[in-house]
Amino acid sequence: MTGDEILAMLETCLHKTFFDDTISITRDTTAADVDGWDSLAHVRFIMNVEGEFKVQLSDIPTNQFASIGDIVDVLMDLKAGDV
Repeated sequence: MTGDEILAMLETCLHKTFFDDTISITRDTTAADVDGWDSLAHVRFIMNVEGEFKVQLSDIPTNQFASIGDIVDVLMDLKAGDV
């Protein structure tokens, strides 16, 4: 799975989390760039990510992700078996 494929899937997770299909992201997107992204939305987003990618992020401090790119990197490592 490529970084671009993961990015597209994360965008879909954000659409589901915020009920907004107009959200567009890049690796540099942060929570501050998305209207309504607060701590509760973050939890819902992470749950959507776990479901979409069929992974568990419970051992990873997801509140420390600085950008979408950080999430892409972690997911690439998980899919490669490096985490």
